[in-house]
Amino acid sequence: MTIALHLSIDPKTGLPFVYAVNHPTEKDYTMIPYVPSEYEVPENHRPYLRQRGHHFHFYITSFTDQTSIYVEEFLNEYPKWQDVVDSMGDTDYEWTEEDHDGFKSALLWFSSKQVFQVEWSY
Repeated sequence: MTIALHLSIDPKTGLPFVYAVNHPTEKDYTMIPYVPSEYEVPENHRPYLRQRGHHFHFYITSFTDQTSIYVEEFLNEYPKWQDVVDSMGDTDYEWTEEDHDGFKSALLWFSSKQVFQVEWSY
C-alpha cells in the first residue's frame, strides 16, 4: 500500500499541477499549481508512505473494484481498531493499535492537502 501524489502537466503553461479534490464522491476537482514545499510530508508520517502486509486487506474491503482511491474516500471507510483485530483473527501480525492510529493520523494530514491517493496491488 502506498500514498501517491500524481502530477499532470498544464498544456497551456507546461508546468506541473495537481488536481485537488473538492468533493470526492461527486468527482469535483480543481487544478492547483504544484509547489513542492506545500506537499512535503512531515517526518512522522513518512513511514506510512509505502507499506506491506496482509493486514491491509482489512482496510480495503469496501473497495472491491478499485486499486486506488483519494485519501478522503479511504478515510470515510477507515475501520475501527477492534474491527481490524476481529478480522485478523489469531494470525500473528506485527501491526499494532499504535500503527493503526499512526496510519490514520498520517491519512488525516494527507487528506488536508486534498491531492493524495492511497494505492494498493491486491
